Amino acid sequence: MKVNIRLIFVSLLSLLTLSACVVHDTHRHHRGKRVVVKKPATINVVSLPTTARVVAHGGSRYTIHKGRFYRPHKKGFIVIKPPVGLTLTVLPEGFAKVKRDGVWFYHHDGVYLKWNAKRKVYIVVD
Repeated sequence: MKVNIRLIFVSLLSLLTLSACVVHDTHRHHRGKRVVVKKPATINVVSLPTTARVVAHGGSRYTIHKGRFYRPHKKGFIVIKPPVGLTLTVLPEGFAKVKRDGVWFYHHDGVYLKWNAKRKVYIVVD
Protein backbone atom coordinates (compact mmCIF):
# COMPACT_ATOMS: atom_id res chain seq x y z
CA MET A 1 0.00 0.00 0.00
CA LYS A 2 2.82 2.41 0.85
CA VAL A 3 4.39 1.76 -2.55
CA ASN A 4 1.16 2.73 -4.33
CA ILE A 5 0.86 5.97 -2.35
CA ARG A 6 4.47 6.84 -3.12
CA LEU A 7 3.92 6.05 -6.80
CA ILE A 8 0.83 8.29 -6.89
CA PHE A 9 2.69 11.09 -5.08
CA VAL A 10 5.67 10.90 -7.49
CA SER A 11 3.30 10.83 -10.49
CA LEU A 12 1.41 13.91 -9.29
CA LEU A 13 4.63 15.75 -8.54
CA SER A 14 6.00 15.04 -12.03
CA LEU A 15 2.73 16.20 -13.64
CA LEU A 16 2.91 19.48 -11.74
CA THR A 17 6.53 19.93 -12.79
CA LEU A 18 5.72 19.29 -16.45
CA SER A 19 2.75 21.66 -16.44
CA ALA A 20 5.02 24.44 -15.12
CA CYS A 21 7.15 24.10 -18.25
CA VAL A 22 4.39 25.75 -20.32
CA VAL A 23 5.12 29.16 -18.76
CA HIS A 24 6.95 31.45 -21.19
CA ASP A 25 7.90 34.28 -18.87
CA THR A 26 7.33 35.07 -15.21
CA HIS A 27 7.93 38.14 -13.13
CA ARG A 28 6.82 39.56 -9.82
CA HIS A 29 4.03 42.11 -9.72
CA HIS A 30 4.81 45.28 -7.76
CA ARG A 31 2.68 43.92 -4.88
CA GLY A 32 4.68 40.69 -4.71
CA LYS A 33 2.20 38.53 -6.62
CA ARG A 34 3.59 36.15 -9.22
CA VAL A 35 2.37 37.01 -12.71
CA VAL A 36 2.57 34.53 -15.60
CA VAL A 37 2.88 35.98 -19.10
CA LYS A 38 2.34 33.64 -22.04
CA LYS A 39 3.28 34.32 -25.65
CA PRO A 40 0.20 35.16 -27.71
CA ALA A 41 -0.90 32.57 -30.22
CA THR A 42 0.21 33.27 -33.78
CA ILE A 43 -2.50 33.09 -36.41
CA ASN A 44 -1.27 32.11 -39.87
CA VAL A 45 -3.48 32.49 -42.92
CA VAL A 46 -2.63 30.96 -46.27
CA SER A 47 -4.63 33.43 -48.37
CA LEU A 48 -6.96 36.39 -47.94
CA PRO A 49 -10.09 37.19 -49.97
CA THR A 50 -10.02 39.73 -52.78
CA THR A 51 -12.08 42.10 -50.60
CA ALA A 52 -9.06 42.61 -48.30
CA ARG A 53 -7.41 46.04 -48.67
CA VAL A 54 -3.68 46.72 -48.87
CA VAL A 55 -2.19 49.76 -47.07
CA ALA A 56 1.42 50.96 -47.18
CA HIS A 57 3.11 52.46 -44.14
CA GLY A 58 6.78 53.08 -43.39
CA GLY A 59 7.97 51.09 -46.39
CA SER A 60 5.91 48.02 -45.43
CA ARG A 61 2.64 46.69 -46.81
CA TYR A 62 -0.22 45.65 -44.55
CA THR A 63 -3.50 43.98 -45.48
CA ILE A 64 -6.78 44.66 -43.68
CA HIS A 65 -9.76 42.33 -43.68
CA LYS A 66 -12.76 42.41 -41.30
CA GLY A 67 -10.94 44.66 -38.84
CA ARG A 68 -7.83 42.48 -38.60
CA PHE A 69 -4.42 43.52 -39.84
CA TYR A 70 -2.06 41.11 -41.63
CA ARG A 71 1.46 41.18 -43.00
CA PRO A 72 3.10 38.73 -45.40
CA HIS A 73 4.76 35.82 -43.63
CA LYS A 74 6.40 32.76 -45.21
CA LYS A 75 3.77 31.20 -47.47
CA GLY A 76 0.85 33.38 -46.43
CA PHE A 77 -0.04 36.03 -43.87
CA ILE A 78 0.17 36.50 -40.11
CA VAL A 79 -2.23 38.51 -37.92
CA ILE A 80 -0.48 41.52 -36.38
CA LYS A 81 -1.16 44.61 -34.33
CA PRO A 82 -0.78 47.52 -36.79
CA PRO A 83 2.01 50.05 -36.27
CA VAL A 84 1.14 53.32 -34.53
CA GLY A 85 0.69 56.07 -37.11
CA LEU A 86 -0.72 53.88 -39.88
CA THR A 87 -3.46 55.85 -41.62
CA LEU A 88 -6.68 54.63 -43.23
CA THR A 89 -9.13 56.58 -45.35
CA VAL A 90 -12.01 54.20 -44.57
CA LEU A 91 -12.90 52.71 -41.21
CA PRO A 92 -12.44 48.91 -41.38
CA GLU A 93 -15.36 46.59 -40.71
CA GLY A 94 -15.79 45.58 -37.08
CA PHE A 95 -14.65 48.78 -35.34
CA ALA A 96 -16.94 50.30 -32.70
CA LYS A 97 -16.94 53.90 -31.47
CA VAL A 98 -15.83 54.17 -27.82
CA LYS A 99 -15.09 57.09 -25.52
CA ARG A 100 -11.93 57.02 -23.39
CA ASP A 101 -10.95 59.89 -21.11
CA GLY A 102 -13.41 62.14 -22.93
CA VAL A 103 -11.97 61.37 -26.39
CA TRP A 104 -13.71 59.30 -29.10
CA PHE A 105 -11.84 56.35 -30.60
CA TYR A 106 -12.70 53.40 -32.82
CA HIS A 107 -11.79 50.06 -31.23
CA HIS A 108 -11.56 46.47 -32.44
CA ASP A 109 -9.50 43.52 -31.21
CA GLY A 110 -7.09 45.64 -29.14
CA VAL A 111 -6.51 48.24 -31.89
CA TYR A 112 -7.54 51.88 -31.46
CA LEU A 113 -8.05 54.35 -34.30
CA LYS A 114 -8.62 58.08 -33.94
CA TRP A 115 -10.31 60.26 -36.56
CA ASN A 116 -8.19 63.19 -37.78
CA ALA A 117 -10.65 65.67 -39.28
CA LYS A 118 -7.94 67.93 -40.69
CA ARG A 119 -6.32 65.12 -42.72
CA LYS A 120 -9.60 63.17 -43.12
CA VAL A 121 -8.02 59.86 -42.09
CA TYR A 122 -8.23 57.33 -39.27
CA ILE A 123 -4.89 56.97 -37.46
CA VAL A 124 -3.74 53.96 -35.43
CA VAL A 125 -2.90 55.19 -31.91
CA ASP A 126 -1.22 53.60 -28.90
